Amino acid sequence: GEITWEMTDLERTCSFTFRLGQKNVNITAIKAGKVIAAKSSGYNKGLGHVVVVEHEDGTCAIYGYCSDILVKAGDTVQAGDALAISGKTGLAGGDDDSLALVLIDDKDGLKDWIGSGFLGG
Repeated sequence: GEITWEMTDLERTCSFTFRLGQKNVNITAIKAGKVIAAKSSGYNKGLGHVVVVEHEDGTCAIYGYCSDILVKAGDTVQAGDALAISGKTGLAGGDDDSLALVLIDDKDGLKDWIGSGFLGG
């Protein structure tokens, strides 16, 4: 399918929304790291079901709009490992699945996106 994206600058984050042009796409890790949250509940700033990976350099990636989460908090992942299946959870819409990817400079910014107490999923 066709992948299109939008970019929005947010204070200390970089956020991308991808329209994947198909359904049931494997969402894979962009970098190696540790899964620090795998949530299928809560508002999560409209991101729906999310997976959060903390990278060795302290940055974090939030993967949102997932339909199925394949990992759990505490898992170690490598770049390219499957984390979730694309979906239309949260505020995602349209005919095909979406993926939200939010990059954050440090773990402190996560509570603004997925709430406090996220460790452990």
